[in-house]
Amino acid sequence: MKKRLFSILIFAFAMLSCTAYASNNVSSIDIDVLLNGDGSAEITQLWKGSFDEGTENYIVINNLDGMTVEDLSVSDDDGEYEVLPDWDIDASFEEKAEKCGIRTTDEGYELCFGISGYGDRNYRIKYKIDGLAGGYDDYDGFNFMFINRGMNPFPTDASVTVRLADGTALD
Repeated sequence: MKKRLFSILIFAFAMLSCTAYASNNVSSIDIDVLLNGDGSAEITQLWKGSFDEGTENYIVINNLDGMTVEDLSVSDDDGEYEVLPDWDIDASFEEKAEKCGIRTTDEGYELCFGISGYGDRNYRIKYKIDGLAGGYDDYDGFNFMFINRGMNPFPTDASVTVRLADGTALD
């Protein structure tokens, strides 16, 4: 009886270990924000991670208060992705491979892109947000969450660099 219980425990531990290993992991996201004089921003995200399940990754952008998102482009180590005008969340892995698109939701946007291949992956996601920075009575500024707290998988490490169009770094 003890041997059988021990075997069951070993099997359960092995299954849990395999399940944990087979999940997606974003080890780092480096975000570069270039603020233009008109208040728009060109954003580049560099993702590094290991992706072992699912068909797509996406970035949720909500609570935009009049801002708009456009000009999505995605690439990985193999090249540029095709931009689809209508992203189908129910499409197959093959249908999403090397493709990306902007999905409009009731709360904002989802920037979607196919995983395109399992294993270690590097992605470059670029997009533009119109109206990111605004003028106030005392200063110019913006309030924006570059990494959504509900992101899944959540990155292990992240950095955000903000600079003006002339290259001046903001810190």
